[in-house]
Amino acid sequence: MCRYVDISREDLNISFEDIKQRVKREDILIAPSLYGNPADICNIESWCRENDVYLIDDAAQAFGSSLNGKNIGSFGDAGLFSFSAGKPTIGGMGSFFWSENEFQITHRTRHHFYHRLVNFNFWKNRYGDYRANRLYRNRGLWYFQIVLGKIFDVDWDNYEKIDFSYNMRSAYANLHRWQQYRNEITQMFSERLHEKPFHIIRNVRGISNPVKVVMICDDERTKALVKEAGNRANYHFADGYKLLDSGSYPIAENVFEKIIEIPIHPDKKLMNRVVKELEKI
Repeated sequence: MCRYVDISREDLNISFEDIKQRVKREDILIAPSLYGNPADICNIESWCRENDVYLIDDAAQAFGSSLNGKNIGSFGDAGLFSFSAGKPTIGGMGSFFWSENEFQITHRTRHHFYHRLVNFNFWKNRYGDYRANRLYRNRGLWYFQIVLGKIFDVDWDNYEKIDFSYNMRSAYANLHRWQQYRNEITQMFSERLHEKPFHIIRNVRGISNPVKVVMICDDERTKALVKEAGNRANYHFADGYKLLDSGSYPIAENVFEKIIEIPIHPDKKLMNRVVKELEKI
């Protein structure tokens, strides 16, 4: 059975206080560091060890982030990372994980054409194209990939050379070039938009590696105005995540329809244009 916990309004990460209320002894806890901002993973790890809870440090959105000198993704009993759109380690497909438990995967498959299609589709059809109402240059190619993904079973595919080539370059650039820039952009948004009917989510601990500027609007009307600003800047603004459960999660239920995600583009002039439009609200 899967159970959920509430989030913190400060950074939208998993709430340590709610973990202590809802997670039981011998549970398996997946603790993500959302939007590149480290969760309270040190306290979570200590509490999990004291209460025999198996901790998976989910760093899918936080490759390069760290807390107390330790990389996010290396806490707990297992960790995972992801290469895909919307992550610091951008890419068409691929992931890696570690675990303290030994195991062996005997079933391996290969789909060479599909891997090449996915990487081509991402880098030529999706990467860097964040214009409003046009997230993909060619939707037909994207739908073709979706259809093939339902036909092929790629869950246990071997890592292809093309995956390794793209993902290694993405990981290297992430650590040696883009992390500082992304934090600078987030800082620029926070400084120039601090007296508005919305607030920018800020990192509250450790070293962050944000790939999006995330804001919480005061109400639905403000969110509509923010979306209009995105259209004027011809830039793609996305909604936040949907609720997966209708239980009692006061903070998540209060904010989930008011969240806006703004991808951080490598073009600083474009980011300035986006901020200027938001300043008009």
